[in-house]
Amino acid sequence: MASWADGSGAMFDRIAAHYDQLNRVISLGLDRRWRRALCRAVLEVSARPVQRVLDLATGTGDVALALREEGVGQVVGVDPSVKMLRVAAGKHALPLVCGVGEQLPLASDSVDASVIAFGIRNVRDRARTLSELRRVTRPGGAVAVLELSQPAGGGLVARAARLHMTRVVPLLGRAISRGAAYAYLPQSIARFPAPEEFAAAMGEAGLQAVQVRPLTFGAASLFVARSP
Repeated sequence: MASWADGSGAMFDRIAAHYDQLNRVISLGLDRRWRRALCRAVLEVSARPVQRVLDLATGTGDVALALREEGVGQVVGVDPSVKMLRVAAGKHALPLVCGVGEQLPLASDSVDASVIAFGIRNVRDRARTLSELRRVTRPGGAVAVLELSQPAGGGLVARAARLHMTRVVPLLGRAISRGAAYAYLPQSIARFPAPEEFAAAMGEAGLQAVQVRPLTFGAASLFVARSP
């Protein structure tokens, strides 16, 4: 859930060894449930058989593993962090490629669906990345984005979630990773467009039938569309 906006994956390289533990603690274990929702949505929304999927910002490969558990035959993981890919390689033998979303190292119409979890918030050029996801996904295939979001409203749950993200998460991140990689997280979430704005950006990138699904009172948002 950290940033690779510099395109190098340097921040992820520094926290690769602790990344899975950080995500479990910071999300209170909910990141696993959110990833499963992402994978199932891809299979539900895609208008074509899903046999080969691109997992952009694959990190340590948790989404790729979840997709395989849902019956997807092949998952290609792409990430700019070499050290994160090394961790992923220790978990599974799926194809892994070092690369960035703005210039995907895949041919056009080469996958049945594409996903990105906790990565679109941090890419340098979101519009170009969305266009690239559309380019590599065959017509009718699902393009799904899972991203952290800021719960709206003044209710108790929303206030507690915002307090957890703004005060608790940076402290936990520093304590576990012995660095400041997660200190920026609340600000980056606050700067991310509102769900309806990002859904509109997906439409502007040429994706169709965009759906927005809030998860856990809006702590995360799942965006699902189809490649035309």
